[in-house]
Amino acid sequence: MEASMGRVFTGEKIHLKHVPETQRVTHFIAQFRKAAERMDGFRGGILCGSYASGTATARSDIDGILVFDDASFRDADRFMIAMRAEAAEIFAPIDMRAIPTSLARNGGHGISLSFGEHLHDAALYRNGEIGNNPMPLFAYRTRDRAHEAFEYVARKIGQFRHEMYGFQDLSLEDQAKFLQKMIEAPIHVARKILKLEGALPDDSRAMVVRTYRERADERALAPFNSLVSADEAYTEHLPAHLTRYDAVDYQAELGTLEIEIPNCIALLTFILDRLAQPKPAAE
Repeated sequence: MEASMGRVFTGEKIHLKHVPETQRVTHFIAQFRKAAERMDGFRGGILCGSYASGTATARSDIDGILVFDDASFRDADRFMIAMRAEAAEIFAPIDMRAIPTSLARNGGHGISLSFGEHLHDAALYRNGEIGNNPMPLFAYRTRDRAHEAFEYVARKIGQFRHEMYGFQDLSLEDQAKFLQKMIEAPIHVARKILKLEGALPDDSRAMVVRTYRERADERALAPFNSLVSADEAYTEHLPAHLTRYDAVDYQAELGTLEIEIPNCIALLTFILDRLAQPKPAAE
């Protein structure tokens, strides 16, 4: 199921139907593209994720980057604030980052090498390009994929353990955000690992799941499959919850995600341990 992954909603948002409709969001994105391309100093942008690939669901966000000349960046900031306000009216989360050309060129943009490759693929293969493809402008502070993957996984484990211990004390909104980050993590991490191994010609979710299942150690496969199945089930059940909301049933649905937290930490811990092991010397 290519279209899984994405937002996890609070019961209140389901009850009030404060959930984006993909048709309205697609129309918004078309207008957003046109408006960005008309901006002075716009150097190019990329839309990635399910709205670029045409597999969006109500859980999908609007993800990508826009690059502007430094001289135009105040206008770019105002543009992004206005676009976020419009997106909020249709309950669409927008995670488009505006980046000045100076930060793109000096490596201060905060985009990892693996996410940069993901953006590049979206521009080339998924109709994600907005105006021009800005990725040739980007420099990276490090091209050490193994170090980047290790730091990413270690950071995720620390974050998840910290939030897991205080999960019940979080607001309902923060609980939903945590569950979203947790249930997305296996795909993001598997994508990094497969790219590190040079085993991922297509970084779509479907290809990541298929390839990781073919290559993963058996000890990683069980938690990975459990997390993927829970994510897909949430997407599959969401329309029914929106049609007929029942607070008890929906809380039980969120409970099926919550019980996956130990699986996520176990999977990431195993992967981190494998990343920490020295590579065998080349013959």
